[in-house]
Amino acid sequence: MSDNEVGVDPNEAHGAGRNTIEISENFKGISKRFFDACEDALDNSGKGKLKLKGFDEFGQDGKEKMTEIQDHGTQMGGNMSAGADSAVRTDEENQFAIEEHGYR
Repeated sequence: MSDNEVGVDPNEAHGAGRNTIEISENFKGISKRFFDACEDALDNSGKGKLKLKGFDEFGQDGKEKMTEIQDHGTQMGGNMSAGADSAVRTDEENQFAIEEHGYR
């Protein structure tokens, strides 16, 4: 390939998309476990004036960010697979145009 050409291996792109989705799926449940750990820390942090503050907000913020990361990974994997499909369609369309016009 020259410096001004672009190419895609659809099988490789599909595989990367599947792997990305699989990795993001492994994040399921982590955000809830994190939030539960924050609640446990709050429950065990003391009593009355000695009880620590901020675990609720910290736990909720962390849970939301972890969920966003998982959603982003799932979306990214889907986009990679969609890109692979698009590359295949483009190649097929161009092959048809070449054959139709006799450019061989």
